[in-house]
Amino acid sequence: MLAIEKSDVCLLMIDAGSGVTEQDTKIAGEAHEAGKGIIIVVNKWDEIEKDDHTMEKFKKDIYEKLAYITYAPIIFISAKTGQRVNKLFELINEVYKQNSMRVSTGMLNQVIDEAISIVQPPTDKGKRLKILYVTQARN
Repeated sequence: MLAIEKSDVCLLMIDAGSGVTEQDTKIAGEAHEAGKGIIIVVNKWDEIEKDDHTMEKFKKDIYEKLAYITYAPIIFISAKTGQRVNKLFELINEVYKQNSMRVSTGMLNQVIDEAISIVQPPTDKGKRLKILYVTQARN
């Protein structure tokens, strides 16, 4: 928990042979609740028998089990052979930038106004919901 608290980006390391475990689910939930950037790292990818659809099937299975973090990118690596490890560092920087990005109140208000013009907010006892302004809270 302390490691999650101190981090900017959390790497959720999943063993390709085991898949997503209960402990992985708990750790992912904690990182998500803490508002941290998350990267799902599938290690030991070199030990898996593969066909043309193995990676997509694996991604689908991960996102089904961790449905609340489908925004998190998945990277398949092998620490043993070094496969894609260099790409991991690029991905860490990208996720950090995305997670620390701040959107101005004006831009958020514009997006909400456009959304309201497409789909009107619900009414309660004949009164329409009014959204005065939107702002991004700090982490």
